[in-house]
Amino acid sequence: MLSVDDIEKIALRTKVCPICGRELEWTYNNKQQGGKPKSPSLDRVNNEKILTIDNVAIICTQCNISKRNQSVKEFVDYCRKVVEKASEAERVAQVLTEAKADNISITYNTRQNLYVKTF
Repeated sequence: MLSVDDIEKIALRTKVCPICGRELEWTYNNKQQGGKPKSPSLDRVNNEKILTIDNVAIICTQCNISKRNQSVKEFVDYCRKVVEKASEAERVAQVLTEAKADNISITYNTRQNLYVKTF
C-alpha cells in the first residue's frame, strides 16, 4: 500500500513532469480547482493495478488530465497521431496560402486528394 511518506519521497525527487518535461510548479492555489496545468498531480502508471510506490508517478496536471486512464504508451501513441495530423494540417494550410497568393483555388478533401482549378 502507498503511504503519505512514500508520496513525499516521490515528490521530493520529482522536479519536472516525466511525460512532457516541463518544470512542475509546486505552489498552492486554492482558488483554482484541479490545479494549474504545470501543477504536480499523482498518476497511477497502470490503472489496472492498485496504488503502490512502484505504480505511481507525479506528472503535471495537464498531462494527467490529457492521459486520463490510458497507459503511458497509449497516451504517447495518441500524441504522435495528434502531431502527425497537425503537421498535415500545417502543410495543407501552407499550400492553400500559397495558392491564394497565386490566385489558384484549391479544394481539399479528407482523403488527401487535392483538386486544383485556377481562376
